[in-house]
Amino acid sequence: MEQHIARGNALVVDDSPIVQMVHKLFLEHEGYQVDIVDTAEKALELLENHYQLVLMDVNLPGINGIEATQEIRRRERGIVHTPIIGITAAIAEKEKAQQCLSAGMDVVVGKPLTARQLTELLQRWI
Repeated sequence: MEQHIARGNALVVDDSPIVQMVHKLFLEHEGYQVDIVDTAEKALELLENHYQLVLMDVNLPGINGIEATQEIRRRERGIVHTPIIGITAAIAEKEKAQQCLSAGMDVVVGKPLTARQLTELLQRWI
């Protein structure tokens, strides 16, 4: 059985229980301890903890992923930088992807995110 080095904490922010579980399994396989929330409001509450990575659904009910990312970046004040991977079904919409990047997401990828894509993203951003 493969052994992975513990990499720290990751936060999955998505309103789909299926997507939450898939991302949790992917991240645990990569050695992360994973917290899951289904709204940006809950994510912002948890960010008192330090995460090495945030997987952020762009289209959340209430505060969306773009607004949540802007708030995360405001709170970091340039002192820390938590990699935020935005995930959206609307990746083909260039305007949406640009809004995500302008808000402070490090990268935006389309749904569904595969294990291979996540591994490549982790190698690039972590």
